[in-house]
Parts: sequence; C-alpha cells; structure tokens
Amino acid sequence: MGQRREVDLATFFEDKSDIFKIPRVYKNRDALSGNFIPDELPHREEELRKIAQYLSYAIAGNTPPNLLILGSTGTGKTVTVKKVIKELKNYAGGMVETLYTVVGRTQQQTLIFLGQQMGVRLPARRGFDENWRKFKNSIDGDKKVIVVLDEIDKILPSCDLLYYLTRQQNICLVGISNKIGVMEMIKDKRVISSFNPIKIVFKRYNSSQLADILRYRASMAFCNGVLDDGVINYVASLAAKSGGDARYALDLLAFSGDIAISEGRSKITVDIVRKAMNEVEIEYIRKSISDLTDPQKILLAIVVASNENLSPSAVYNICKKVMLSYCGRDLTSWRLSEYMSELDLLGFVRIIKKGRGKGKGFSWYVQLDMSRDVILDIIREELNKMDIDFEHVVKLVKLAKGG
Repeated sequence: MGQRREVDLATFFEDKSDIFKIPRVYKNRDALSGNFIPDELPHREEELRKIAQYLSYAIAGNTPPNLLILGSTGTGKTVTVKKVIKELKNYAGGMVETLYTVVGRTQQQTLIFLGQQMGVRLPARRGFDENWRKFKNSIDGDKKVIVVLDEIDKILPSCDLLYYLTRQQNICLVGISNKIGVMEMIKDKRVISSFNPIKIVFKRYNSSQLADILRYRASMAFCNGVLDDGVINYVASLAAKSGGDARYALDLLAFSGDIAISEGRSKITVDIVRKAMNEVEIEYIRKSISDLTDPQKILLAIVVASNENLSPSAVYNICKKVMLSYCGRDLTSWRLSEYMSELDLLGFVRIIKKGRGKGKGFSWYVQLDMSRDVILDIIREELNKMDIDFEHVVKLVKLAKGG
C-alpha cells in the first residue's frame, strides 16, 4: 500500500488566503449565482412590469389573478418573479404574504415546504387533507397570499394541491414552468376552471442580450480587468447556441473564475472558459438527472445498466419490477412510455427503429444518447438516494436478456 499523505488544512488556507484577502478575481461571486436578485434585469423590463402590475392588486386589498410564467430554461422567469415579490413584500408590509418554493416530488412535500415558510409544522406522516386543513387555518383571512410554485409541472397530473389553493378567495397562485404545454398536463376540469391563469411567456435571449446581462453581472462579480477581451462575447455566443440560456452563461463565468483561482491566474481568458465548459456540462447533467421523476431515474438506470439496445417493453417490465420492489407501486406501460418520451426529448436516450429484414417489419429499441462514463456515477448516486441498489438493476437487465 502507498503511504498516506495527510493534508495540512491550516497551511492550505494560509497559502490560499491571499487570493481572498486581495480579491484578484472576485469582488462578489454571489452576483453570478442563480439565487442572486440584482437591482436590474436587462431585457426583462416588460415582463417585470406585467407581473408587478397584476400582483399589485394585492396592495389595494384585491386578490391578484392567477399567473402562469412560461419559458425555456435560463430565460429569467424565476429571478423576475422573485424580484417582484421581494419588492411587493417590502412595500406592502403585513398586508401581503408571499410564499415561494420549488415544487417537491409530491404534493405533500410541496405543502410541507409552504408550511415551513408560514412557520407551520406539517408532519409527513399525516395525511395530505389533514395537513392542508392545518395550513389553511394558519392563513390570516385578512391578508392576500401569493403562492409561487416553481417547476409546477413536477406535481402534475396530480391536482389536489392546485385545486385547494385556487379555491381560496385570498390566495393568488403563480406557477412557473419551462414546459409551454403545462396546462395540457392538468386533467382535472375543476382545476382548469379554478386556476385559469394569465400566461406570461419569456422569450429566449439572443447573443446580444446575453452579452448585456453578462456585462452587468460581471461588473458586480469580478475585479476590474479580470475578464480578457472577447470573453463576454464568447460566453454569450456559446449560451445563445445552447438555447439562449442565461443561467448556463453565468455558470460558465463562475466556473471560469474558479479555474483561474485554482491555477493562480488573475485573468480569465477564452482558453479558461473552454476548460470550464466540460465542468459546467457535467454539473448540468447532474442537475438534470436530479430533477427527473423517480420512474424516469429508474428507466434511465435500466438503459445505462444494459449498455446496449433494449426494447421499450423490456425496459418497462424491468422498471415495474424495480418500482414494486423498492417503491411499493406500479405504473402502466402507457405512463412509462410518456416518461421515456420525455427522456428522449431531454437528450438522455434515443428511441430508434430497426428493420428486421426484407418483409419482416421492424423493431423499436432504446439506447443511451450520451456518454455512459459521464452518467454512470451520477445515476448510481441518484438511485442510492432512493435506496435502490444499482447492481440489482444490472441483474434484472441480465435476466431480461436471458443471461
């Protein structure tokens, strides 16, 4: 065995301390964070005004109309809504209650998140209806309550929480989603009738707009002269090609700054940005997999475990066995096919058609559409969080193949 080398953290921090005492790279790294709410939102002035206009009804004692904020990832939906409700809360004081949460895996979990913001403890072991009654009773009837559900599509098609929220006279529901057809996911006609939101669509940023956003955030995040000429335009161009995703662009700048620090450099160059691209891509894959539903994670794990083409029906049968063993529930092949189609759209898998020979028709197969080496450890981690043994999935795949 090789000799173990102890890490002297005191020496490490002492060596690195000059980087942070003398801000050679960062003034405020938080300015590049997704949780940062800047004073200005370049190229979102119109959307900001619209949302503020509708929600301002609460100041006059009226319940605002329900809203649905739509747009692709990284188009500024969340930060715009957060900025409006922050300013509204500051202005209205005790007249308005604002609750914001990213939707949990279930309605119950989402309700618990909302309860925490109200200072109400809602035990997970209790039934949903009982927790809802406790949550509803905690709301001051004289206040207007604005509830923001980010990634609202994640709790659909289940609709009880949406139905209860939209039936309350003093609650305004603001949903945020990157799925333009999210309303079609709601099957309960009662919810469609009571929710009936005003839609505000955020368009994708172009390269020029992204450059403006990056310049503004970079002026707060980095010390003068840190960004080499051409870096802003280069990152903006990359982000524009990735669908106008400002979040991706800001992450790329942040990772680039971190690499510059780790290499002891006080300048961020285009070459450093190129190095950062791989790290950002892996992080995005990790987050994308984390955001999948449990059945989708299991489906993806089966495709990864097979390491070759499997028929959709074989994948669904294995998925049903895993879900029954570990989750205690089953899903229809039709529902699983919907989940698989979403994995296809997200770029994780590819559903392909292969001919069986002249006059013999064709067969459908599912194959992984990204590097197995990149995704393997990530999917293992996600299954571990669900208390599912990846090796058991591998064994089920081998049995399905007759091995």
